[in-house]
Amino acid sequence: MLERIRLFLILALGEQIVSIVTGLHEAGFHLLNLLAATTSIVTFFALWWLYIWDVEVILETDPAEHDDPAESGARSVTVQMVLALGLIPLAVSDEIIVGEPAHHGSLTLTALACGGAILYLAAQAWHIHRVTEHTPWRRLVAILALVIVAAASFIPAIVTNALVATILVITAVMSRRHHMKHFDRDPTEHDRIIEK
Repeated sequence: MLERIRLFLILALGEQIVSIVTGLHEAGFHLLNLLAATTSIVTFFALWWLYIWDVEVILETDPAEHDDPAESGARSVTVQMVLALGLIPLAVSDEIIVGEPAHHGSLTLTALACGGAILYLAAQAWHIHRVTEHTPWRRLVAILALVIVAAASFIPAIVTNALVATILVITAVMSRRHHMKHFDRDPTEHDRIIEK
């Protein structure tokens, strides 16, 4: 079951790329549109990076290692679904922003861009905390930063897009540095993530 949910998550990530290409195709290959598309692709890779280096490793742990394997399995499936739900509003906002990068910000557009990223990071933070019993402060700081960006719904859409991408990239880089410092190897090689 978990493998099927992971495939659904991959499809949701793919939908983000399709949305970027669709928005670019409809708007034309102008400088601002290309810049917005590039920023959206950076966001895509940051989300993938955060998933592969942290949550995927936690999901790979054997449910039998936990006190309640059924609860652990159910939690893993739930997290996968919430991660996919976080990607959907991001894909919608990407298509809109790539199509109209000079669009004045609106509450709806900002809620889509920031809300999707917040949902994605919150699901990861909750799961990391439940499995490792450590607070994933990097994600919590990123969520706070995204809430601040969301409050500034008056800024142009392309700026919102760039800020979301920047926050996610910084979070991913900090997470990677943490892994390299504490584990001195590729984080996908170890059994557990302990984010302090």
